Amino acid sequence: MTESNTTMFSKIPFVTIDSESTKDIDDAIYLEKIATGYKILVAIANPAKVVKIDSTEDVQAKLIAATAYIRDKPVRRMLPAHISEEQSSLVVGKQRKALVFDIWISNDLETTSVDIFSEKITVSQRISYKDIPSILNDSEHSANTMLVMASNLAKSLLQSRRNHGALAMFDLSRLIMTDEEGNIKHLKSAEESIGNIIVQEMMILANSLAARYMLVHNIPVIYRNHEPKLSAPKADKMAETLEGWINSKNYDEETIKQQFSAIASKANYGAHVTGHYGLNLPYYLHITSPLRRYADLVNLRQLLAFLSKDELPYDIDVLDALANDLNEALERRKQERSDGFKVIVARTAQRAMQNGNLQKLAEHELSQAIKLVGQSGEMPEVLADELVRRMDMDLLSDKLSDALMMDIGDTELPEGLKTRFAKWLGSHHAKAFNMLMHATNNQFISELNINSSQSSETFNATASLKDKNGIYHETFGTGSQKKAAEQSAAAWLVAKLMNIQMETAVIGEDSVKRPNPNKNYKGELQELCQKYKWPMPIFSSSGKGPSHAMVFSASVEVTCDGKTYSGESGRAISKKEAEALASRDVLKKLRVVNDGSKDTNKPAQSSTENPVGYLQEIAQKNQYALPEYVFKQLSEVPPMFECTLNLNFGSKKTFKGVAENKQFAKKKAASVAVSSF
Repeated sequence: MTESNTTMFSKIPFVTIDSESTKDIDDAIYLEKIATGYKILVAIANPAKVVKIDSTEDVQAKLIAATAYIRDKPVRRMLPAHISEEQSSLVVGKQRKALVFDIWISNDLETTSVDIFSEKITVSQRISYKDIPSILNDSEHSANTMLVMASNLAKSLLQSRRNHGALAMFDLSRLIMTDEEGNIKHLKSAEESIGNIIVQEMMILANSLAARYMLVHNIPVIYRNHEPKLSAPKADKMAETLEGWINSKNYDEETIKQQFSAIASKANYGAHVTGHYGLNLPYYLHITSPLRRYADLVNLRQLLAFLSKDELPYDIDVLDALANDLNEALERRKQERSDGFKVIVARTAQRAMQNGNLQKLAEHELSQAIKLVGQSGEMPEVLADELVRRMDMDLLSDKLSDALMMDIGDTELPEGLKTRFAKWLGSHHAKAFNMLMHATNNQFISELNINSSQSSETFNATASLKDKNGIYHETFGTGSQKKAAEQSAAAWLVAKLMNIQMETAVIGEDSVKRPNPNKNYKGELQELCQKYKWPMPIFSSSGKGPSHAMVFSASVEVTCDGKTYSGESGRAISKKEAEALASRDVLKKLRVVNDGSKDTNKPAQSSTENPVGYLQEIAQKNQYALPEYVFKQLSEVPPMFECTLNLNFGSKKTFKGVAENKQFAKKKAASVAVSSF
């Protein structure tokens, strides 16, 4: 692998894929199919000769560490615009110096050959993320063949990384995906998703191969390390856990971030390789963005010197110091950005309270409004009303409940808010438990202890703590299970800490009427299905929260005489109880059917909650042809299905729905049909 003096890549039709506003273009790709697999060319911008070591531009770049962006626009450039956006940017139609990775991989995605060249290239096309869907559907477009290949290959690489334990996730319905460290990032639209996957997978491939090359040839560089904490599970197990969190019916991004940060350390730069947890790789580095990241520029200089057989510009000691400086600079900038963000949020919250319009505030903005109240000592009526509204709609997040307990200070809460919060605590025992754990972690309280004991068929729990003033508090709770009793005691303790008067009737075991422990509702439902020869009930359940205080929910569907009936559990303290509650719910509906008391002239199914059952009933009641659902898988990674609904209710019509699984796609198609009536 040596530097080439020829122009072997001058006629290669490289393309760049970026957002429309991007000007600092530092990577381009080219793909072609070969007999044994694929040939991939990844070209990286080369500003090394323009930005000399210790030059003014270099010193400034080192201090900044990386270009800062807001909505794809640079607000603080690492390199001057005349370099990053003009001289060294891979601008379409302009010949530019580049580092080119010539990668050959087999059909089973194994790398068979890698060559690295210092060459000049010319980009033939610039493609924006939003243009990719139309290009993929236009067989006449000059980039169609390569982009179709790149799209399929990138999805396969993503799935392969996931299969090998990387924290690689993607959810088109929520417009989220994970970065190389497993952090959730948001996409602006579904259209840009394919482009993001293509670029991400090509760059991860080039970066990982570059790291391996540096190790093999004993070239000192700056690695990108991502270490798990001592108690973290193996990467493949963590990948399964992360996937479960993201795909949970009770998806809560803030909770996922907190849980993930408790397991994995922050990624950082280092001159010694320690592995990458998020990618599940023994080595990794950054080299594909030298216009935007200083570590990439350093690694580019090292590799170029090696290829040209020159003396390496950095030794291991210098790189070690550089890595530490970069970590500190990036952390400092993150804190500055956070502090600046807090100021903006505080202003937004203040204006909203002055204008009396808090409904549109995001939870972090409303949380800031609560902090402002704690500082001022007076609770505005408009804020109290908004908090009550969110509790009425069950929209009070963990962040807001924590703020109410910890940031309100000595401010006296209005009686209406106290009363409503008391009721909220009564129906959210698990959240009260979590509030206490969060308060302990933030040293708002100390010496938290929750213990339980069993007496006959009842559990009794005691909860105690010391508040920030050193005052000791103790409360008691009961429940049919140990966890229920402990969570009940926790709810009483939160109320006492906040000086909220609670009534025994309010703070029962849960707002959901607990199932009779002596009745087997799930078994009863299964026996009913066997008796009438219906398909067996289909259950789905999920748990949310830390392992010591999880809240469960479940749903069940039963098909009776061609009609689907569903039951929901609400919150429960165990999976078993959640399924029992869901079974009890659907049994009530089925008994109405069997008693013959159901209104036969009106579909029992909700047109919005169960559009599939709604259409089924209309067809049967009016003796129309039953709805026909045809499925087509659009992609494997991410999994996407298209459902075509053929409906003949007097006239033939077709409706379509697209989702990440067949069930949701079917429901979407049915919803479209119902909305057309």
